[in-house]
Amino acid sequence: MHYYIDVLKKYAVFNGRAGRKEYWIFNIINFIIIVFYTIAADMIVSIIKSPFLFKVLSEIENIYYLAILIPFLAVSTRRLHDTNHSGWWLIAFFTPLISRYLLWFIPNLGLFTLTIISLISFVLFIIFLIFMLSSSQPNENKYGPNPNPNKTNSNIPQVSSNN
Repeated sequence: MHYYIDVLKKYAVFNGRAGRKEYWIFNIINFIIIVFYTIAADMIVSIIKSPFLFKVLSEIENIYYLAILIPFLAVSTRRLHDTNHSGWWLIAFFTPLISRYLLWFIPNLGLFTLTIISLISFVLFIIFLIFMLSSSQPNENKYGPNPNPNKTNSNIPQVSSNN
């Protein structure tokens, strides 16, 4: 739970590095909160059957999404830094969403174009997911020191300075 709080404390910190555990625990806790809230709100609305209450609960959910947007962007950028990638790769996460809205504004695209846009979106999202699942750079990189200096990867050979 402290990883979730730590991300919120670094609300808009886009520099530095975030380890895999920090990133994934933040996202898993957000997922659990959203699922729990959605189920609870649906149960309440189904019992009370008030359109006004439905709108209020929906707006509360939207406020939560907006509240965690900047911490999500920040921890994702720091996670990319931890794998020695630029924060600009975060655009790959939003490519499916961007392409979906693009299709609304350009409705007469051909099937081939739609297929290409979908494939590019899918590939970029998979690349982003691979970056998020990758191990940390074991040593300091251009974005800062390793956030977990006590943990080293056993599959990455360590270079000693004693020759």
